[in-house]
Amino acid sequence: MQLRWGCLIARRLVLLLLGFGTALSLAVQAEPRLDPALNQGLPPRPEYVPSETSVADVVLASSKPAKLAQEAAWPLRPGEPLRLVYPLAIQAEEVDPYGWRYSESRQAWRMHAGQDLVAPEGTPVLAMLPGHVVLVEELDGYGLTVVLDHGRGWQTLYAHLLSASVQPGDFLPAASPMGHVGQSGRASGPHLHVELRRRDGDRMLALDPTPLIDQATRLLPQAPPPLQQAQGIPFPSP
Repeated sequence: MQLRWGCLIARRLVLLLLGFGTALSLAVQAEPRLDPALNQGLPPRPEYVPSETSVADVVLASSKPAKLAQEAAWPLRPGEPLRLVYPLAIQAEEVDPYGWRYSESRQAWRMHAGQDLVAPEGTPVLAMLPGHVVLVEELDGYGLTVVLDHGRGWQTLYAHLLSASVQPGDFLPAASPMGHVGQSGRASGPHLHVELRRRDGDRMLALDPTPLIDQATRLLPQAPPPLQQAQGIPFPSP
């Protein structure tokens, strides 16, 4: 009799423990996932990432839009999808994407309006599109910066350079070298900050360049021989 009662009590204890374990597991699964920013004591990161964001217009509107011959316009041709040349002579070791970034100085989330490509100091920087150099200057935060105007309101910006080998007025075909990766301005290490910009009336907008830069390496086999040579890519002889 005592043995039977002991078995019943043991069975009830097991059922109670199983029920408690199941309830605890469900409670853990139901707990909402927290934004990693909260673990660092930061305010929640905004969920929506706009595909374009307003930025300071660092140069006046170009009075002469870029006029490009058909053979010099690759990969910027009317009626064709916009494509970019990869802006470094080698692939970046690490990428800090376009999107929200927390600013310690402003104690707030701000849009990182371009893409950071981490590469060794001195790595050649290449023009992503053909265009005219409209700015070579030290800018607050950006450090040594080159801006190219590509006509029809389009610009590309290249910042934190170690050095620049171009000057305002120069015309650069796509993939032309313009300088070298550095860490001028506010930069924690050597990298290239690039922006794809478009003028919209009185505003200058920076567009998310991620899809186009991701696609850029796949365009290399389609590039004319001079552009492949500019990027150091062997081109087979016919």
